[in-house]
Amino acid sequence: MEVAMSPRLLSLSIFRSEFGPSRSQTYIMLARGEIEAVKVGSRTYITRESAERWAAGLAKFSSRSTLATKAL
Repeated sequence: MEVAMSPRLLSLSIFRSEFGPSRSQTYIMLARGEIEAVKVGSRTYITRESAERWAAGLAKFSSRSTLATKAL
């Protein structure tokens, strides 16, 4: 049985399609140091580890939030 491995480096377009931020938001996150990138020649890649860490730190949605209950 062959196990598919996800790449350790994600191009910016792959990062955006897998994790959802816009192009400009991705560059803002890079500038702020919220995600880590490496250069290979002239190309910029996001490390999968950094992308996963960023995604894990996102706020979780709760339908019981204060804003949701005020709207009712």
